[in-house]
Amino acid sequence: MKIRDLVKPYVTSFAISTVLILVYIAIRYRKLGSVKTMINSLLIIVVGQVVLFSLIAITRIPVGRLTIPMVLIVYVCTLLGITNCLEKKLKLKKEEKKKIKTRNINKNIVINTILLYCFFRKGVFFIMKIQLIGTGTIPDMTNSASVLINDHILFDVPNGNLKAMIRQNIDILKIDTVIISHTHADHCFDMPFLLWYKEDYQKESKKIINKNYNR
Repeated sequence: MKIRDLVKPYVTSFAISTVLILVYIAIRYRKLGSVKTMINSLLIIVVGQVVLFSLIAITRIPVGRLTIPMVLIVYVCTLLGITNCLEKKLKLKKEEKKKIKTRNINKNIVINTILLYCFFRKGVFFIMKIQLIGTGTIPDMTNSASVLINDHILFDVPNGNLKAMIRQNIDILKIDTVIISHTHADHCFDMPFLLWYKEDYQKESKKIINKNYNR
C-alpha cells in the first residue's frame, strides 16, 4: 500500500483540525504577532510531517497500520513543542513588559521626589510667577502688553512701561533679562528709558536680551 492511499481518507479531518489549531494559536499568542505565529507554526507542522515521510521512505518501513499512529504522534509532539516554545516567549515578553513598567514607575518616583524636594526647599521655586504690567494695544486706554516673570524677566517694553512698573511698585533693579518679541515700537519703545533708569539713577548695569530682531 502506498502512503498516499493510506493518508488520503484523513486529509480533510487533518486539514480542519490544523486550521482550528492555528486559529487558536493566533488568538492565544496574538501578543507575539498573530500572522507570524500562524505561519511559523504551520511551517513547523509541515516540516515535521515531511521529515517523518522522508524517514519512512529512506528506511523503507512497511506502510501499514502503524503509519497513521506515527503521523499522529509526530503531529501531536510538534504541536506540543510549538505551544511550549510560544508559552516561553509569551512569558518572557510579559516579564520584560513588567520590568519596563517597574523601571518607569521607579523613574517617576525619583523625578517626583526631586521635584518635591526642590519645590519645598527654600529659595528654589518651580512655580512661575507672572505679573501683568499691561494687556492693551496702542489705541487702548490701558498699558500696552508687557509681562514680568518671576520678578526678573521682562517680556516686551512698550511705551509707558517704565511708569506702569513704578506705579505697581515693581523693583526695577531686579530685572536682569529683557525679552523683546519683535522691534515694533509698541513692544520696545521704553527700552531706552529702562536702560536710562537703571544706569543713571541706580548705577547698575544688567543683562538685556533682545530675543528677536525681525520686524
